[in-house]
Amino acid sequence: MSKFIRIISVLVAVAILVAVGSSLVSAQAPQQLQARLSGSAINGETPGGQAEWSQSHSGIQRISIEVEDVNLPNGTVLSVSACGADIGSITLADGSGELELNSQNGATVPTCAAGDPVTVANGGTTILTGTLQAKGESEKGQEQGDD
Repeated sequence: MSKFIRIISVLVAVAILVAVGSSLVSAQAPQQLQARLSGSAINGETPGGQAEWSQSHSGIQRISIEVEDVNLPNGTVLSVSACGADIGSITLADGSGELELNSQNGATVPTCAAGDPVTVANGGTTILTGTLQAKGESEKGQEQGDD
């Protein structure tokens, strides 16, 4: 009888390990991507900005696009696309603006990968563009470009 109990105990332990292991495998690794946005001068002022995309362990996705020094009138609406999708718009105030989307709040956030483009446009004219990179890679590229 004790041999039977040991076998059952081993089987229960294996079942627990399999259950715990499969839940760990299904958890998503967190990811963070960013891009420096740049463009040509508009009426003598060069616009800039940044984009950040992240995904948490639980799969919550967030994207943030910030623009500054955009020399266009207040109230100008810029369209934003990222990772192959039109994701929204930014309304300028004093040459700046921001778009933030969070899937936890019900927003549709595209799934992004390193190398995906981010574009900010005024009508059909692209004014800012950048390429998402792993957070550390983007910072290295900026440091190297500053030399």
